[in-house]
Amino acid sequence: ETRQVELWSGGAAVLAVYLFIGFYRSVSTPVRRIVEALRAVAGGDLSQRVTVDTHDELSYIATALNETIERTQVATDSLAAQATRDSLTGLPNRAVVIDRLEHAIARVAVTGSMVAVIFVDLDRFKIINDSLGHDAGDDVLRAVARRLANSTRAADTVARLAGDEFVVISEDLRGTDEAVSAAERVVDAVGTPITIRVGDHERDVTVGASAGIAFISGNQPVSASDLLRDADVAMYRAKQRGRNRVEVFDDSLRGAIERR
Repeated sequence: ETRQVELWSGGAAVLAVYLFIGFYRSVSTPVRRIVEALRAVAGGDLSQRVTVDTHDELSYIATALNETIERTQVATDSLAAQATRDSLTGLPNRAVVIDRLEHAIARVAVTGSMVAVIFVDLDRFKIINDSLGHDAGDDVLRAVARRLANSTRAADTVARLAGDEFVVISEDLRGTDEAVSAAERVVDAVGTPITIRVGDHERDVTVGASAGIAFISGNQPVSASDLLRDADVAMYRAKQRGRNRVEVFDDSLRGAIERR
């Protein structure tokens, strides 16, 4: 009888070990996957997802973790878009303009190519905004953004700085005439009547655009802010000379800035 008890005890021990090993194998892999996903998320990697073959609490944990990661990814992408995009037009914002100009300046120093900054300011936007309301003004700004994108090269950067101010960055130009032609196309495109809805009716409104161009080529000591300022100064000269036109920043304007 003692021998029988010993056999039963030994069998129970073997069964316990077998069950423990089976349980450990079934649990350790999904737990390891969950831990790996958590470590990835902690390190900023939101591309990880957890897959488990169980249908118990671990499966519930994995599903909840995946849903949390997906919501975090959506929120992160939204914040990133807000940091680089104008919320009204969807165009790149000032931060992107500065960043791309800095990179363009660095490339020009190496390649000797030419870059143009076209500063575009609408001519009669305030009248429309004040007389027809901000919703109508927003419709005009969105329409202008589309026209700027459609009238420039695919490789150009079209951005909205603020209000009714836009910027086009053109790289790898063959000469100044190419940029002037691009700016003239922009002015012509913006000057075409825009159809907007005011209340229950549609109506055509017309805004013009004044554009100023600043160039950089070779190893010029210039910053992104300098280029924007120079193009802005040229744009104001376009307004002073009758609006709805293009002006290029030149030595006379540079001298006026230096005398300030």
